[in-house]
Amino acid sequence: MKDSGTSDISKSDLSAWLKDQQIDVVMREFLSKENLSDEHFEQRFSKIRASFGDIVYSKLVHLLCHLSFTPEAAKNHLDAILRLRADMGERLINPVDLRVALMHYFLDEEEQLDRHKVVDIQFFDQIQESILKDDLTGLFNFRYLKTQLPQELHRAKRYGATVSVMIFDIDDFKFYNDQHGHMAGNEVLKTFAEVLQQTTRAMDSAVRYGGEEFVLILPATRKEGAVLVYERIQQALFEASIEHAAMQPLGVFSTSAGVATFPSDTDDPDKLLEHADAAMYMAKNTGKNKCHCYGQNRRSSLRVRSKLDGYFTLAGDTNRYELMTVDVSESGLLIETAHDIPVGALMDIHLHMPDGMHELPFPARVLRHKPGSEKPFSFALQLIEIPTQDRLRLQDFVRQCVDHGDVAD
Repeated sequence: MKDSGTSDISKSDLSAWLKDQQIDVVMREFLSKENLSDEHFEQRFSKIRASFGDIVYSKLVHLLCHLSFTPEAAKNHLDAILRLRADMGERLINPVDLRVALMHYFLDEEEQLDRHKVVDIQFFDQIQESILKDDLTGLFNFRYLKTQLPQELHRAKRYGATVSVMIFDIDDFKFYNDQHGHMAGNEVLKTFAEVLQQTTRAMDSAVRYGGEEFVLILPATRKEGAVLVYERIQQALFEASIEHAAMQPLGVFSTSAGVATFPSDTDDPDKLLEHADAAMYMAKNTGKNKCHCYGQNRRSSLRVRSKLDGYFTLAGDTNRYELMTVDVSESGLLIETAHDIPVGALMDIHLHMPDGMHELPFPARVLRHKPGSEKPFSFALQLIEIPTQDRLRLQDFVRQCVDHGDVAD
């Protein structure tokens, strides 16, 4: 899928997120093919480290025994394990599998390892492939969804981003099956699976939820972006070649969908699915062929009442103009200022945080001018490309306000 502008974090953070996913895939593939008794293992592993950095030490240890360490600590453990393996090989006069040395190291020397946690990667991948994929469509299945969604929410917390979940139900699918048979129905399911794969990003996950229901995990995507994704998928489905589509009750093959978003709707993965499911049924019950967002009138980001002072500068203007926030969210501000600003103008905002230690700088765009001719003027702003550390500080501030009951109407 081409860049759609649906992501809610900077291009650099989006790239880092995608790289994190890629490392998981590369490391799993490497271990599934690797001879862990080969003395040249270190040389081949060093090539991966050269590509991705020291984070691969953490990934390697975690994949082999499910223990989590910082890259530095994982590297120290791995160095010790490799020395132990070499020593064991000399004494046994035979190559020693890395997993044997790893088990000996963590059981006998570190006493951290559960005996059931060492993984046979090749067997594990064969099993994973069979239990995580849907046989009919080739998409991931519910089992995968239950493991992957919590991981994506964890990544979102690290990057200070959102994750949207969208549940689709193919409209009047039972009618089609009754009219044309289950074999024809299966072809529709496969066609829709192809549409999902062709219209989503590499970082998105398409899942067959069950029957004619499907799920998309959309990292770094707010509700507004998820709706754009839905519209793109719906258009592709309209254009797909499906026999007897015109005989459907709506005259086309369509879907009803529901969207829920982390963290504004919930930070619990199971409840996120429940909320998306509830929104999907709302779409079904109000005419089908549409997307409904959980809490339809709510934004993807909570707004809180807070008066933060600061200043802004306009593009091409070195003057500083004072401002005061009326409400604040992770994606936008409502401000008051004595200076009139045209809609669409770009500005650099500087907010003074209550701790007196931090000033948050970020670019913003004027979305709309709130009615009123007297000063101070009110403007709604969209925040653009906030660095991760500043975004996390802003999130913490918003959540503190929420805890104090300062949520805006």
